Amino acid sequence: MSKEDKLTSEQLEDVSKELQRLSSSAGITTEEAIIRADALGQSIDKYYKDHPEEYQALLRRIPSLNRDMEIFIESIKDLVNVIIELFRPLIEVMINKLNKVFSYKKNKKNNKRIHRIKRKLTRR
Repeated sequence: MSKEDKLTSEQLEDVSKELQRLSSSAGITTEEAIIRADALGQSIDKYYKDHPEEYQALLRRIPSLNRDMEIFIESIKDLVNVIIELFRPLIEVMINKLNKVFSYKKNKKNNKRIHRIKRKLTRR
């Protein structure tokens, strides 16, 4: 492995967390997920060692795949922004209603507390 192939400790931690999340959602243990990932990695390595021309073709495609992925991510961000703008009035109404509900509950609690304190004071 070259220096570029080695992961930093931060990247290893991220990979470990992702493995735990994926394994728990798949219903398998982290150890099983590691074994499966290792086996998959070994089979991919073996395949590309047997087919070096396909490996080189893959390496040539990576920059274009990265550009395609960036374009895809930007389009998703734009779509999310459009959806937010479309539903902004509805979202604002819902937020206002939630604020009213929570302020009512908060005031109700405060009113009970104040009433309880008044009762205690009047008893003495």
